[in-house]
Amino acid sequence: MKRVRAEVDDVISGVTRMAGGEPRSVTWRELAEEREQEVRRLSLYRAVLSDLSRCEHGRHFGDVCSGCGGPSHGNAYLPPAARIGSDISGRPIIVPAKAQFAKAEEWRDA
Repeated sequence: MKRVRAEVDDVISGVTRMAGGEPRSVTWRELAEEREQEVRRLSLYRAVLSDLSRCEHGRHFGDVCSGCGGPSHGNAYLPPAARIGSDISGRPIIVPAKAQFAKAEEWRDA
């Protein structure tokens, strides 16, 4: 019974992680901080991906751009239907139509 109580206490105080083969206790605060760091890291990727639709003057496709002479033409280096790579399964990653840039699933199904 003491063993069960000890395990319950471990769960209440935090979770156990393996660090170099040794279990260590991790508090909920540490887990939250790790999650926040991961969100910040992924936000950087999101910012880069959202910039892929910008023209050379920094405006997103369709936005008013004085440099483009009206609506922005978007990124000239990523024309729609261009294959820009493959995912881990070998499926192509294809540039969608400019109006579909914000939809992640469109990069697979273009």
